[in-house]
Amino acid sequence: MKIAIIGNGIAGSSAKRIAQEFGHEPTIISTDNASASKSALATIRPTWFTKAQQVNIERSWSWYLKWDATVSRNAVVSSWKDPSMIKEQDDWWLVQPLRVLEKPDIVGMVPYVDLLAKNYDAVLNASGVSVSSDLNRFWGATLVSKTAKADNMPFRIHHLRPYHSVHIVQTENAIRIGSSISKDKQKCYNEIYRMKEICEDSGLVSKVDDWELAMGVRTQTKDKKLIEPELGKKVTSIGGLHRTGYALAPDLIAQWIASL
Repeated sequence: MKIAIIGNGIAGSSAKRIAQEFGHEPTIISTDNASASKSALATIRPTWFTKAQQVNIERSWSWYLKWDATVSRNAVVSSWKDPSMIKEQDDWWLVQPLRVLEKPDIVGMVPYVDLLAKNYDAVLNASGVSVSSDLNRFWGATLVSKTAKADNMPFRIHHLRPYHSVHIVQTENAIRIGSSISKDKQKCYNEIYRMKEICEDSGLVSKVDDWELAMGVRTQTKDKKLIEPELGKKVTSIGGLHRTGYALAPDLIAQWIASL
């Protein structure tokens, strides 16, 4: 079966890999070689999800294992209340998205979905920001350093205040600081550098000068419901995943492909 995939973020890239595993012929089509997913820290925390979704997460994790993209299923955690008090928690999982991302097979203007449907047996729109006009868009930011040092790697969580934390991870021979997100791009930019200062002042990371910024857009439907691939439907979409994409996308896509 020939499957057209629009977009090469974590959803589109997962779709190509899974389609190949199922013996199909996937083609990724994108307007650009770049992928927003590469700017994200792929944190998965099962306690954020329903029990049914936690089953999805386990199956997604199995795909990441197959792709050699898993990093850790526990983190060292501390709080602003007392940064010196740290503990290990096994409900923070970490994936390395760079191990999953695929380059598009076709780069250029993406044809209309109905046109693609005439030339492919199935079409998955995984384009993220353009999958629907009824989406809220959020900026996410990550700082990356090749020379910074950090203790308690590969995964460190520090709660800055209630429901707001900074994530420090070590992957691909680099230290990454993330978890800055806002509808306002400038606010997101300011927040990630403030996070870096807090990490430096608290001794969570060393002070270096080679931090590089990566930013990308995450989307969420206005009613906060996910756009899931419709099982058995030859032309469908996935999107609006916001922070849940890494946890759910591989399994949702695998279910869709298996249903065709």
